[in-house]
Amino acid sequence: MIVDTHVHVNAADRPKNHPDVPQAKWQAGQVTGEELLDLMDQGGVDRAVLVHASNTERYDCSYTVDMAARYPDRFSSVCVVNVSQPDAPDRLSYWIEERRMGGVRLFNAMTEDDTPLDDPRCLRVIERAGELQIPVTMVSRHHELDRVRNVLERFSDVQLLLDHLGHMPNEERPPHDTSAEFMALADYPNVSLKFSAVNQWAAGKGPVPPRDYFKAIVDRWGPRRLMWGSNYPPTRFKPYPELARMGPEPFDFLSEEEQRWVFGENALRFWPAPPQPR
Repeated sequence: MIVDTHVHVNAADRPKNHPDVPQAKWQAGQVTGEELLDLMDQGGVDRAVLVHASNTERYDCSYTVDMAARYPDRFSSVCVVNVSQPDAPDRLSYWIEERRMGGVRLFNAMTEDDTPLDDPRCLRVIERAGELQIPVTMVSRHHELDRVRNVLERFSDVQLLLDHLGHMPNEERPPHDTSAEFMALADYPNVSLKFSAVNQWAAGKGPVPPRDYFKAIVDRWGPRRLMWGSNYPPTRFKPYPELARMGPEPFDFLSEEEQRWVFGENALRFWPAPPQPR
């Protein structure tokens, strides 16, 4: 089973909710749930994790969760909450307990309205996620991984995932000496990695072959802590079916079993597929 852990969907007739996103850009960067299903079939992808598109929908996860509820055999979903609001933990409980979403995504001060991951407002949401027993996906720039480490040290019993390999620089050469902090995060057993087409595109422009770039990461983190995601539709340098086929290309050094972990089974540990009828 091939699982795409990182896709964003939008309703075709939903008005733009984010004042900073031009309408033309929003329309070019959106895909409906039904359109995505067709693209997944073309690319040989069995399931996808719908990560709420907060850049266009802000904190209304309704469409994302509605698609996951309508197509439970194909979709799981991850919500986003406004951590700056006093009721953020309760909003998380709503999306998880009442709407059955499968995780939450937090941003590490990536834009002006994002809160550092180790800020008390984020920490209380992560604490609630631990009580709800859901994974927390974190987005961070490479030079702010110290905040990620602070979270890992505080929440050893919460399953945490780092998006886009923590945006590790693509200029690296093995053994990735200037990314020692990123590699050191592998010492925390409760954190896993998501790599995306963003990382594959960047690795293709680096000084070493993408195969060597990713092998150094797998050698340090292991194949059971790595998952693939397309980051579609924000990443559109190739059509979705080509992004899906591109995913395994640098990983020919993995065994067939290890490839199953990276491109499907690892994701199913966090977002299980519903039982199939006998």
